[in-house]
Amino acid sequence: PTEAPATRSILQVLLREGPVPRALELLRACDFSSHELHLVLAHTEAYAQDFASDLAGMSTCERCYCVALQMFLAQSWLLDDACPLQVWHQFIFKRYCPELHTLNSALVRLFAARQYRLSVAPPILDMCLRITAQLVL
Repeated sequence: PTEAPATRSILQVLLREGPVPRALELLRACDFSSHELHLVLAHTEAYAQDFASDLAGMSTCERCYCVALQMFLAQSWLLDDACPLQVWHQFIFKRYCPELHTLNSALVRLFAARQYRLSVAPPILDMCLRITAQLVL
């Protein structure tokens, strides 16, 4: 988590793929402010950038679901009234990952891969805020 993110947005590319735009729609449906959405997207971008080499080895489908799960982690970290995993499972992950306990295990593995740290260093967050600014609109 110490490397600067690439200037190309991973999220921008994946927003064309099923689970990532559905995750953003879910957050919008939860009535979070555009500022909150922007922070969630910037953190998701930072998490995805940290995980970029792993993402590159995945199929497009798996990559999209992994980034959507990273978005869940980001909203859980940042928002007081975060949307629970059961809701994300029902609306985003159920067809790909039918069992909630399997999704929860994947979430724990992603969290562990971040060494259980969800904060993002200020310079990296600033960069991610810039590259995700247009995605909130």
